Formats: sequence, C-alpha cells, structure tokens
Amino acid sequence: MLLKLAEFRIRIASDIDGLISDLKQSTKRFGFEEEQSWRSSLPKVSRAFSDKSFDNLHLFFGSNGNLALEYRMPGGGGWADLVLLGQHNKKPSAVVVELKDWITRGDVPGCGEGLMERHGRSEGHPSDQVRGYVEWCQNYHSVVHDRAASLHGCVIFTRDPYYQAYGLPPNDELTRSYPCFSTDQHDIAKRLPEFFKTRLTEPDRDFAEAFEKGVYKQSRGLIRQIGEQILNPEQSPFVLIENQRMAFALVKARVISAVAQRKLKKTVILIEGPPGSGKSAVAANVWASLSVDPRVPEGNIVVATTSASQTSNWRFLFSRAAAAGGGAGVVAAATGYTPMHTTQFGSLRDRFPTAFKKEAYWRDNLRMLRSLAPEFRSGSKDDEFLVSIVDEAHALINPEHVEGVGQHGFATAFGPQAYHIMRSSVVSVFLMDVRQGFRDQENTTISDLKRWAGELGVEVFEEVSLAGNQFRCADRRNTPTGSKHSWG
Repeated sequence: MLLKLAEFRIRIASDIDGLISDLKQSTKRFGFEEEQSWRSSLPKVSRAFSDKSFDNLHLFFGSNGNLALEYRMPGGGGWADLVLLGQHNKKPSAVVVELKDWITRGDVPGCGEGLMERHGRSEGHPSDQVRGYVEWCQNYHSVVHDRAASLHGCVIFTRDPYYQAYGLPPNDELTRSYPCFSTDQHDIAKRLPEFFKTRLTEPDRDFAEAFEKGVYKQSRGLIRQIGEQILNPEQSPFVLIENQRMAFALVKARVISAVAQRKLKKTVILIEGPPGSGKSAVAANVWASLSVDPRVPEGNIVVATTSASQTSNWRFLFSRAAAAGGGAGVVAAATGYTPMHTTQFGSLRDRFPTAFKKEAYWRDNLRMLRSLAPEFRSGSKDDEFLVSIVDEAHALINPEHVEGVGQHGFATAFGPQAYHIMRSSVVSVFLMDVRQGFRDQENTTISDLKRWAGELGVEVFEEVSLAGNQFRCADRRNTPTGSKHSWG
C-alpha cells in the first residue's frame, strides 16, 4: 500500500477508520491488537512527520515498505518500530526510528554509555537500541549488502518533550550518531527535517519493496574476522583438549564433505555428552573453522540457541571476539526457524478460523499454511542456512507431546523446533546431553531427531559421543538407520 505523506496525514485526520481497514487488507494483519496499535501509533507518526519537506516522500505499509511499522529484522535481530526508506544523493538509504511513548522527566544518565536511570532502575538507552538495529542491518540484511545502502537511526519520544538528559554524558557521543527528538513544535518543524535532509530526501519504491523482502545474509568478510579471533589460541575462551579435538576434526570433516561440492548434501550430526564434556567448545571451534575455510561456499553459518539466557551468553562471547562489532548476529534463536510467530498466527486464525488443527496434526497445518498464505511465513526458508550448530538441543520444544504445547514465542501448531532447523539448514549439528532429565517443555530426544531426519530425506545422520574417555561415532548413511562403525 503506497501513500504520499501528505495524503497519509489527511487520512489520519479525516478517515483513520478507512485507512486502518485498507491496512488490514494490504498487510493481511486482521487482529484486534494490530488495529489498536495502529490507532495509537499512526497519529503520532503523522504528527512527527508533519513538516512540508516530507510531503512527497512515500509510505509503504506491511509487506511493502517505505514505512514498515513494526519491522522484523531478518534473522531475529529484533523489531524496529518503523523504518523509512528511499534514497539520498541517488543512493539507497534507510532510517530506523524507535518510538518511545515514555514520561521522561526525572530520567537521568546511567553509569555507562547505553544506560539510563528511570523510575529507580537501569534501562537501556533507546539510541543504543537503534544502534543495534542499524548495525544488524549493515551486517546481515541481504538488500543492504547487495545495494550498498546507507543506514541511519533516531529516536522519537511521542509523549514527553523533556528528554534532554538522554543526550548528556556518557551518552553524548551515542546520541550524536543516533539523536533523540520529541513531537514538540521545535523538533517537528526544525530538528527532525534537518536530520532527514542529510540522510533521506527522495522516494525509491524499488528499494523500499526490496528491503521489506530482504533476508538474513552474512558478510563472509565479517564472519571470517570473528572466526580468526575465536581460533586464536592466545585470545579464545574455547580451547579443545583430548577427545574434544577428535570430535571437532570428525565433525568438521563431515560438514566439509556435505557443503564443499557442487551438490550440497543434507546432513545431521549429533554430538552428545554430559555437562563439562566440552560440547560448547567443539561447537564454537566448528563454527570458527568453517568461517575461515576457503572450501566452504557462500552461505549463512550460525550457532542456534534454545533459551534467552543462552542466546545472551553466546552473543556476548561472539561480540567480544568481533573487534569491529556485529558478532552477535551469528547467533540465531531457535524460535526464528519456525514458519510463523504467535502474533502472525493469531491474525491468520482470525482470517481462517477453521483451517488449522491442534499441534498433534502439525504436518497438516504446515501443508495448509503453504497453500493458504505463504506470504505470512516469517521464519526461515528451506535450506536458508548452510550450517546451523544448535547448543543444548535437548531443550528444543517438541509440541507433539502435551508438555511442548503452549506459549513459547513461536507458533507450536506448525511443529517441532528441531524439524524446522533441519528443514532450514543444509547441515544441522545438534549438541545434546542425553542423560539430562527433560524438564517441562525441554523434550527433544535422539529418536525424535532421527525420525524427522528421515522425513526430510537427510542423507547422513551421524552420532558423536564425548562421554567418558572413549570417543565413539556412529555413521548412518542415506537413511536414519543403517550400518554402525566405531572408533576407540
């Protein structure tokens, strides 16, 4: 849906109900929550961009976007409130905008850059949040890479004009790069237009539509630099000893065999061992060695995680290894592999209330999704990742069983997380503690993995054990069952 900003403001003032109805049809988002969000946020957007200098810029909503409300960064980099897209000096350009409907009077700078003190507690500075979105797009957005687009960002406080404390030290440098504005008259008429004058001045419908369809794409130069840091024995926290080295060598050899050829070979590798056996060290070294290996073709190589705390830990370690920034982007949350998040699925069920069954029939639901509304799919596409290395894979959620059903941040009606990781990856490496008691929804087993691998036509399913002093390996070719070999 395409509107000039001048027309958008007229419709907000005189026909917001009709505009929201049009947005529902354009974005295929029919839920009550979406409608309430639009009703609250669109007038604020209209006021923020009321200066005449914005009149000829276009807004695209939903799946096309010069303005993409609640834009999801590809690959799980978070949700930006809105993104304005176009060009400046004949070059594609985007501005990520974070809207904060906060009462800010009384807020004071925090103890370090990126922090503020609000209501007696520390909170992240919204400019740092925007910086994260911009850096993510710079490093991992396919269209930004392909078109060498410029990326910028800012914050707009929509409720309170008293935000001056947000620009004081230690956040003064941060807000010079990612400034803050309010919707008071001075900012709307002067500061915000001046900011855009040097960043986004002309519409570019082709770039806007391409940006909205962009996917997660790694820069091989960036991940090579991160990999070199991890493999540096003087700096790396991931040192391999004893049979961890043999496990690493075997896993790497199998991955290279699967990807370093003209026809990629869909492969699943299982590494099992108790706590302290070095599974995470093996995972990090496999990732790093693949990222620097010239035999490995272009493609996304990620470490996938199964919990928010685990994601934070892995992203911290990779960020520390990436001297130039952007390391966190090689860590993917397992929830991002599934076809649809819960909000989207709610909207889809509102539109097709009888189309989908309970979780036990997830295969039927997948087929129905592909036939009814493929444009709704927000998760990973088939074989989108070259290699996914999944830490603590026993904690992946399997909604085939009652303990895996519920609210988990992804639509469980479309099946197990591990199935979608295999579907989305040429090579899937699962690290598991098979002796750990499965708690609550943490219910994925080796037999589950073998069954789903068979459904997906996996050519190689190989097991590696780090338990005890003996290194063991089982190799099953062509199907998940077959001959077994072992090495002492």
